[in-house]
Amino acid sequence: MLPAPPLSVRLMFTVLRITGSLDFALAACPQVFDPEEAESFARALPALLAAAAEGPVPLDDLPAVPGPPEGGRGGEWRLIDGARIDLAAVRALLDTALGAHRLSALSVREGRLVAEIVAADPGFGPADAHRAVLDALAGRDTAMAPHHYVVRHAAAAGVRTETGSGRDPDVLARLSGLT
Repeated sequence: MLPAPPLSVRLMFTVLRITGSLDFALAACPQVFDPEEAESFARALPALLAAAAEGPVPLDDLPAVPGPPEGGRGGEWRLIDGARIDLAAVRALLDTALGAHRLSALSVREGRLVAEIVAADPGFGPADAHRAVLDALAGRDTAMAPHHYVVRHAAAAGVRTETGSGRDPDVLARLSGLT
């Protein structure tokens, strides 16, 4: 067994030697893969590589490769965008990123993460929320930025709601300073 990696990784595969035999090292984040899951993955990987050496491996054939069990993990894990995400970790990320603003709800709708936020500042919108989340995301291996934001503002004239996504082209342009 190798010591814990010095940097945070979800899954790191390193080929050590391929002459004569395949020797590799596999480092897995214990928040994402427990030791049994990492061992199962490590045992399945040579079979997948051997199949790929014979020719293309159709994606439909991959469910035969053992993956993480669906119900054996504690917490609020969901498969979103092909990654296992812990909704509690997403809530913690949003709580940190939003500062004075408050997360009122986090949900998964049609495979997309939706964050509903009560804004303290009337100028705070979905693009601001997404930028704050991205700034706080580093090192949070079991969380991801929401796909969509619903920001509610309480004002004298009533409640104003803004919706948007950090993945919308107009939001991406504003975040990158292109507009």
